[in-house]
Amino acid sequence: MLGAVAFEVAAGELASGSTYNYALRAVANDGEATTPVFDTFTTLPGLTIVWDETTGILEVGYDFIKIGGTVIGLGEATACLVQRKIWAAGESEPDWTTFKTGLGLNSSFTDVVSGLAAGTTYSYKLRAYGNDDETTEVEEGTFTTRGEEGETIGSDYTHFFDDGTNSFWVANDFERYLPFTVTGYTGTETLTNFPVLVEVRKADTNGFKYDDFYHYDGSDIAFVDEKGRIIPHEIDTWNKNGMSLFWVRLPEMNNGTKFTMCYRSPLLEERPDPGNTFEKYIGVWHMNERGDGVVNLKDSTVNNLETETHALSTADNNGRVGYARRV
Repeated sequence: MLGAVAFEVAAGELASGSTYNYALRAVANDGEATTPVFDTFTTLPGLTIVWDETTGILEVGYDFIKIGGTVIGLGEATACLVQRKIWAAGESEPDWTTFKTGLGLNSSFTDVVSGLAAGTTYSYKLRAYGNDDETTEVEEGTFTTRGEEGETIGSDYTHFFDDGTNSFWVANDFERYLPFTVTGYTGTETLTNFPVLVEVRKADTNGFKYDDFYHYDGSDIAFVDEKGRIIPHEIDTWNKNGMSLFWVRLPEMNNGTKFTMCYRSPLLEERPDPGNTFEKYIGVWHMNERGDGVVNLKDSTVNNLETETHALSTADNNGRVGYARRV
């Protein structure tokens, strides 16, 4: 009589990431067989990438795209790299460019490709390559960069990325920037030439400090939109000891619209004209003038509709937005 015997059998040429049924039994040389054992198993997934947004393209800008994905299977590999090809219509298909290496299982990655031409259609291919020489199927398609509209800020300004998550425009002669994103707008319509209120505070944790300004009155400031255009703004309240208020006219506004405040520049004479921030309005009065009784109120529109307050009015430091007046 034989005692317990350990054994193992390798079943090759199975598909990765697939579920199989199996049955096992033992048969003696006298023909007696054990009761079969039935079960299932799933082979490990091969080298697999889940591309962000299905196509791998996370964001398309005017001169850049952002690529992303996650490694969900390595197969026999222990690590992989990710490669891309991008070329414009009429150009020859280039060689593979490796942009991420040493990726392990469940590793997420992003890559920003800049220097593209605005309003141009490009073809692209993406793939992963394991250190066992296995490659994924090629993800491929086309995308078109956004077209330029209006006057851009040109060569004096540089497009750069903060942490790989968001993209912002900053002028070369500015030394500081503060990015903003519109939140809270629940409408479905895109608003055009819409003035938004921007608040900055001395104690903000975003690195903003009044001491960073070259000019005491905040005149070394410019706002730029996602398209790299200088956009009109007006300083409503400038308070180096607390909160300052700005009105910024966004050419197009939806929830999630981004724009940037650039500041700290010694080139005051080259600062852009803030422009007509309240283009659609007949008259806008911020009521920042101090003093009780009859006071001339400045109109912030190009119509210059200056007016006087009531004789019984008093200045109020706690308006809904900045200063106000009471009657």
